[in-house]
Amino acid sequence: MFKQNMAATREHFDLWWKRSNKLPILSINYPFTKFSYRNINDFTNPDLNIRYFTNEYSRKTFNSDCFPDISSYLGPGSLATFLGATPVYKNNVIWYEGHITNSEQIIKAIDNPTKWYHWSIETTKKYVKDITQFRVSMPDLQQNLDILSALYSPEELLIKLIDDKEEILELLERLYEFWDKCFFEHADLLIDDYGYTSFGHYNVIGKGYTSILQSDISIMLSKDMFNRFEIPFLQRQCEQLDNVLYHLDGPGSIRHLDSLLSIEKIDAIQWVPGAGQPDNFDKHWYQLYDKILKSGKGIHVYLAKENVVPFLKRFGNKGVYIATTVTSEFEEIALLEAIKKIT
Repeated sequence: MFKQNMAATREHFDLWWKRSNKLPILSINYPFTKFSYRNINDFTNPDLNIRYFTNEYSRKTFNSDCFPDISSYLGPGSLATFLGATPVYKNNVIWYEGHITNSEQIIKAIDNPTKWYHWSIETTKKYVKDITQFRVSMPDLQQNLDILSALYSPEELLIKLIDDKEEILELLERLYEFWDKCFFEHADLLIDDYGYTSFGHYNVIGKGYTSILQSDISIMLSKDMFNRFEIPFLQRQCEQLDNVLYHLDGPGSIRHLDSLLSIEKIDAIQWVPGAGQPDNFDKHWYQLYDKILKSGKGIHVYLAKENVVPFLKRFGNKGVYIATTVTSEFEEIALLEAIKKIT
């Protein structure tokens, strides 16, 4: 295994999910070597990805809670590709092109998913079979309104939320059932011998079923609309999961924080300020972190390495997960030693 302290990392996460950790979760990453796929066929070639990630991880160390992994990744919200959105690889980024014009098309695709659903399942099976030196994690399926936004378009979905409320609610019900099927089909393939699943895009692992939930389109929704169209399905998904991190993205989503904190089984909130906003260390967000921690939930933040120690001095260790980046093992060890001195 490329990571020698995986048992300790599992134990650290066990405590963090329960908000009983005495030490923070610290995920220290190294920049990936720039690698450009030629097209979507390269991007979705399992053998090519195994070679690329094996080579990449063999040159790194994993002394912190960061762990090496791979998944049948088709971009954020790949559930949309199972239902008709086309993944397009361009400039090292995956984009989705939606071709849906009515709910009947989505219902039909739920009953008969596209080739990308089968690719994702078969690729996960291959990774589990062929990879021994690092983890296989859940792909970034996402759920609910964000999937409909990718299938229609954000503008079309927002119109439907006003004009076709009952139709969208019925569609969300079917979509929830499809998410449930796809999530557990993947999770049951990759759950490890210790009973843990991981969501590698955010570098989290937990005993049982672990996932990220989010609603990026929530920045365009009022509190009432969010509580009607999103919260009931998020609650149901949480009931199916053992460990839940909610991805809160952008200042426009903060108005929904109280609703999210009311969901008992959301264990932690990841705050992403968004483009053009002060970074995670800025004092502008301290009140937000205090509120989340005071509610009994954890926080997940990305920080520059020089801000890690000051952040921990301000907020302590309990419930805190920090992801950061270094350029060498020397920097990684130095940061770990600095944290030991204050914990």
